[in-house]
Formats: sequence, structure tokens, C-alpha cells
Amino acid sequence: MSDLRIVIWRHGQTDWNIQSRFQGHSDIPLNKVGEYQANHSAKTLAGMNPNRIISSDLIRAQQTAAPLIELTKLNLEIDAKLRETNGGNWEGKTERENQDRKSTRLNSSHT
Repeated sequence: MSDLRIVIWRHGQTDWNIQSRFQGHSDIPLNKVGEYQANHSAKTLAGMNPNRIISSDLIRAQQTAAPLIELTKLNLEIDAKLRETNGGNWEGKTERENQDRKSTRLNSSHT
């Protein structure tokens, strides 16, 4: 019996990462740096001889997995349960914008 090894690989960079925007369930694609990161990392991960590749249904995760799929010739399995946390109204906003909004709500509730 072989030992089970699970490798968790986070998606490559998106423009929202650079802008410090909360992504959550928002379907944001990789930027050029993220594509480079995915291609570069795929070579190392392919050397680990995976026998399954599972991704969330978000485009950034699938784009990150694509170079590994190409190298290994494995099928990509999609599982929506692997999505990032749903950020609700926080999604698309920066940390600062979310903090400001929270402060505004707290201050208005005390007037």
C-alpha cells in the first residue's frame, strides 16, 4: 500500500491580489505573473508524479492547474466545494474599503 500524499497548491496571482481586493467566489482570472507562476510551479509538481488533480470551479484555479494537466496528461477534476470563502459584500473591495465601511456602519449605529 502506498502512502497518501496531498499537495495543496494555491492559485497564481491575479490583478485583485495586487490591489489587495477580496476575491472569494468572484471569478477573477490569472494575470501574466500568475500564468508564469503556474507554468513554473507545474514543472516541480509534475515531478511529484500526481495521480489526480482537483480544482475549484473558479477560473483562476483552473488556469493554475492547466500547465500541470498539460504536463501530466491527467484529467482535471472540478469540485466547487474547493472554492475560497464567500466574501459576500466584501468581494471586489480592498481591505481598507471594507474596514472603512465597517467603521461607518458602527459609527452610524451609535448616533
